[in-house]
Amino acid sequence: MDETSPAVVGPVFRVTVPVTEKAAYDAVAEYLAHRTQHMELVIHQKPEFGLWIYYYQSAKYLRTHDISWALAGNGPILLDVTTGEAFLTGTAEPPAHYIAAYIRSRASKNGAVLGTDTMLGK
Repeated sequence: MDETSPAVVGPVFRVTVPVTEKAAYDAVAEYLAHRTQHMELVIHQKPEFGLWIYYYQSAKYLRTHDISWALAGNGPILLDVTTGEAFLTGTAEPPAHYIAAYIRSRASKNGAVLGTDTMLGK
């Protein structure tokens, strides 16, 4: 990844290991409540590559489709279930870009070389 490529930020919070689905969801919901001034959100979790990816959007926007209620800059949150660490992503690239960047970063910290393009089906 070059220096101008968007990357993941964090960790922004941690969940106690071993990570349970409920503890992870509750931690994400609490983190987002503070960032969105307790706006009602719909949070969706999707497991991929040993990560739980949390997508979120304003519940009012999803009900009304009124763009004035849509969140902006709401890139998914990546939660690494092995470490309990949560990372912010962006919206400039597709989620797969941030997942691959995180996997490469994690692999380089562990001294491994991973073919993330292969892992992501490219």
